[in-house]
Amino acid sequence: MSRLISFLADPRLEVPLMLALAVMWWYRNGAPVEFLSLLLFIDAGLPGWFYGHLWQKKEISDGDITERKERLPLYWFTTISHLAGVGVAAVFGQWLLAQVLGVFWVLALVFTLITTKWKISVHMGVNTALVIYLMLSDIGRYFGLCFVMVSVVWLMIVGWSRWSLKRHSLAQIIAGVILAGTITWVGLGVVL
Repeated sequence: MSRLISFLADPRLEVPLMLALAVMWWYRNGAPVEFLSLLLFIDAGLPGWFYGHLWQKKEISDGDITERKERLPLYWFTTISHLAGVGVAAVFGQWLLAQVLGVFWVLALVFTLITTKWKISVHMGVNTALVIYLMLSDIGRYFGLCFVMVSVVWLMIVGWSRWSLKRHSLAQIIAGVILAGTITWVGLGVVL
């Protein structure tokens, strides 16, 4: 069961899904298709390609990249790629999107910097950021307290799965939640 939960909460699946959902929302709200296609390519396509490259070259030993040092090339590449996405949004005059992406770029940068010295749970970071983003969106406002309760249970289940698989210590799980929660809540609170 923990493997299934860990798979469903995998950042390799969730980040592209979140980006695709965001692109659809921004498209419905008038953003140009060319811009959104370029953004999706920069923020999801390039990091996905780089992950595949690292996997093919055997520079990562498993899909979860459990070895901290093996994570760094992908994290730095993704952080730079996301920064390019923020820049593209600004160039296209999509200022609110650039600011929202900027919050997530800060989150990626902080997690990358921490990973240079210590392993932190990116599963928990991405899931916490997703939950807070959705709580601040129309979805969270519509479902209210019910959404909050389900989200807290989901985060607890994901944390349990990562701990039971021995992928992270309790400290790494809690740090992922606290850092992602704080950065996302404060950042999006200022931006939105």
